[in-house]
Amino acid sequence: SIDDNQEVVPVIIDGKTYLPIRFLAEANEFDVEYNDEDKTASFTSDAVSLNINTVTGEMILNGEKSEENLDIVVKHDRTFVPMRVVSEMLGKYVFWNDRGFVSVSSIDQLFSDKNDDEIIDYIFNKLYIY
Repeated sequence: SIDDNQEVVPVIIDGKTYLPIRFLAEANEFDVEYNDEDKTASFTSDAVSLNINTVTGEMILNGEKSEENLDIVVKHDRTFVPMRVVSEMLGKYVFWNDRGFVSVSSIDQLFSDKNDDEIIDYIFNKLYIY
């Protein structure tokens, strides 16, 4: 479960996984605040500050405006953002494999397809809900 509302689940659009802003921030141990006046979600930690305009997708990372805007999806009264892009902007490493296993970590190369098949199979089987 990623939200009190059980209808709020990860969304895959054009091969990208989208997660709610608050869930993504808190899962990565960032504080998150939302400013309703300027429609901005702010992720903060000791080392990183990321502001995302939830209407335009404009991002400001550590005080500098990004040249890219995020695609924003609103569903079930939640604002969803692309997991990989935001996680990497927050300084995290994203691992994905074609079986659908995704890991977001502070550790680079926490998993690899070549060496970790048994570990990934174990985790995938423990987490998979039929």
